[in-house]
Amino acid sequence: MRNLKGSNNPRWKGGSIKTSNGYVIIHSPQHPNKNGSGYVYEHRLVMEKHLGRLLCKDEIVHHKNGVRDDNKIENLELTTHKKHIAEHNSNRVWTDSARMKHSDKANRLTRDSKGRFAKPVTEPGGLGRPDLPSK
Repeated sequence: MRNLKGSNNPRWKGGSIKTSNGYVIIHSPQHPNKNGSGYVYEHRLVMEKHLGRLLCKDEIVHHKNGVRDDNKIENLELTTHKKHIAEHNSNRVWTDSARMKHSDKANRLTRDSKGRFAKPVTEPGGLGRPDLPSK
Protein backbone atom coordinates (compact mmCIF):
# COMPACT_ATOMS: atom_id res chain seq x y z
CA MET A 1 0.00 0.00 0.00
CA ARG A 2 1.43 3.38 -0.91
CA ASN A 3 1.67 6.38 1.39
CA LEU A 4 -1.39 8.56 0.73
CA LYS A 5 -0.80 12.21 1.61
CA GLY A 6 -3.07 15.18 2.08
CA SER A 7 -6.58 14.99 0.65
CA ASN A 8 -5.81 11.57 -0.89
CA ASN A 9 -5.54 10.05 2.58
CA PRO A 10 -8.82 8.63 3.97
CA ARG A 11 -7.98 10.14 7.38
CA TRP A 12 -7.71 13.68 5.90
CA LYS A 13 -9.72 16.18 7.94
CA GLY A 14 -9.43 19.23 5.68
CA GLY A 15 -5.93 20.41 6.53
CA SER A 16 -6.82 22.35 9.66
CA ILE A 17 -5.45 21.25 13.03
CA LYS A 18 -5.70 22.76 16.51
CA THR A 19 -2.33 22.52 18.24
CA SER A 20 -1.86 21.45 21.85
CA ASN A 21 -1.27 25.09 22.81
CA GLY A 22 -4.52 26.29 21.23
CA TYR A 23 -3.45 27.71 17.86
CA VAL A 24 -4.97 26.65 14.53
CA ILE A 25 -2.55 25.60 11.81
CA ILE A 26 -3.47 25.18 8.15
CA HIS A 27 -1.86 22.77 5.68
CA SER A 28 -0.20 25.02 3.12
CA PRO A 29 2.71 23.10 1.60
CA GLN A 30 3.48 25.81 -0.99
CA HIS A 31 3.76 28.64 1.56
CA PRO A 32 7.34 29.94 1.90
CA ASN A 33 7.07 30.12 5.72
CA LYS A 34 5.54 26.69 6.30
CA ASN A 35 6.87 24.47 9.06
CA GLY A 36 8.58 21.14 8.40
CA SER A 37 5.21 19.40 7.98
CA GLY A 38 3.82 22.00 5.56
CA TYR A 39 1.61 23.91 8.04
CA VAL A 40 1.28 27.65 8.73
CA TYR A 41 -0.43 29.36 11.68
CA GLU A 42 -3.90 30.46 10.59
CA HIS A 43 -3.63 33.86 12.29
CA ARG A 44 -0.55 34.62 10.19
CA LEU A 45 -2.36 33.60 7.00
CA VAL A 46 -5.33 35.83 7.90
CA MET A 47 -3.04 38.81 8.52
CA GLU A 48 -1.14 38.18 5.26
CA LYS A 49 -4.40 38.13 3.31
CA HIS A 50 -5.53 41.35 5.02
CA LEU A 51 -2.23 43.14 4.25
CA GLY A 52 -1.85 41.67 0.78
CA ARG A 53 1.73 40.55 1.45
CA LEU A 54 3.74 37.88 3.23
CA LEU A 55 4.72 38.53 6.82
CA CYS A 56 8.36 38.77 7.78
CA LYS A 57 9.50 36.13 10.24
CA ASP A 58 10.10 38.82 12.89
CA GLU A 59 6.54 40.19 12.68
CA ILE A 60 4.20 39.01 15.42
CA VAL A 61 0.43 38.62 15.07
CA HIS A 62 -1.17 39.28 18.46
CA HIS A 63 -4.62 37.98 19.48
CA LYS A 64 -6.20 41.03 21.17
CA ASN A 65 -8.66 39.00 23.26
CA GLY A 66 -6.11 36.31 24.13
CA VAL A 67 -8.13 33.52 22.47
CA ARG A 68 -5.61 31.73 20.28
CA ASP A 69 -8.12 30.18 17.90
CA ASP A 70 -10.12 33.42 17.36
CA ASN A 71 -8.55 34.39 14.05
CA LYS A 72 -11.00 37.04 12.88
CA ILE A 73 -9.09 40.06 11.54
CA GLU A 74 -10.81 42.31 14.12
CA ASN A 75 -9.08 40.29 16.84
CA LEU A 76 -5.62 40.36 15.26
CA GLU A 77 -2.95 43.01 15.54
CA LEU A 78 0.44 43.15 13.81
CA THR A 79 3.25 44.05 16.20
CA THR A 80 6.93 43.59 16.94
CA HIS A 81 8.39 41.12 19.41
CA LYS A 82 9.44 43.93 21.78
CA LYS A 83 5.95 45.51 21.81
CA HIS A 84 4.31 42.09 22.14
CA ILE A 85 6.35 41.22 25.23
CA ALA A 86 5.66 44.65 26.73
CA GLU A 87 1.91 44.18 26.13
CA HIS A 88 1.87 40.84 27.91
CA ASN A 89 3.95 42.17 30.81
CA SER A 90 2.05 45.47 31.22
CA ASN A 91 -0.53 43.99 33.58
CA ARG A 92 1.94 41.87 35.53
CA VAL A 93 2.02 42.58 39.23
CA TRP A 94 5.46 42.01 40.67
CA THR A 95 5.91 41.08 44.31
CA ASP A 96 8.93 42.58 46.00
CA SER A 97 10.64 39.18 46.19
CA ALA A 98 10.01 38.44 42.49
CA ARG A 99 11.30 41.88 41.50
CA MET A 100 14.48 41.33 43.58
CA LYS A 101 15.01 37.83 42.17
CA HIS A 102 14.54 39.04 38.58
CA SER A 103 16.80 42.06 39.12
CA ASP A 104 19.48 39.95 40.80
CA LYS A 105 19.43 37.42 37.97
CA ALA A 106 19.61 40.18 35.32
CA ASN A 107 22.61 41.74 37.06
CA ARG A 108 24.52 38.43 36.83
CA LEU A 109 24.05 38.12 33.06
CA THR A 110 26.94 39.09 30.83
CA ARG A 111 26.97 40.01 27.17
CA ASP A 112 29.38 38.91 24.47
CA SER A 113 31.14 41.24 22.01
CA LYS A 114 28.02 41.38 19.80
CA GLY A 115 25.73 42.37 22.68
CA ARG A 116 24.09 38.96 23.00
CA PHE A 117 23.63 37.34 26.39
CA ALA A 118 26.53 35.00 27.06
CA LYS A 119 25.93 31.54 28.48
CA PRO A 120 26.47 31.27 32.24
CA VAL A 121 30.00 30.26 33.11
CA THR A 122 30.57 27.57 35.69
CA GLU A 123 32.79 28.25 38.63
CA PRO A 124 36.33 26.85 38.37
CA GLY A 125 36.25 23.12 38.94
CA GLY A 126 32.49 23.15 39.36
CA LEU A 127 29.71 21.61 37.34
CA GLY A 128 26.46 23.27 36.42
CA ARG A 129 25.39 26.87 36.68
CA PRO A 130 26.93 29.20 39.24
CA ASP A 131 23.59 30.81 40.06
CA LEU A 132 22.19 27.50 41.36
CA PRO A 133 23.19 26.12 44.74
CA SER A 134 25.36 23.02 44.59
CA LYS A 135 23.92 19.80 45.94
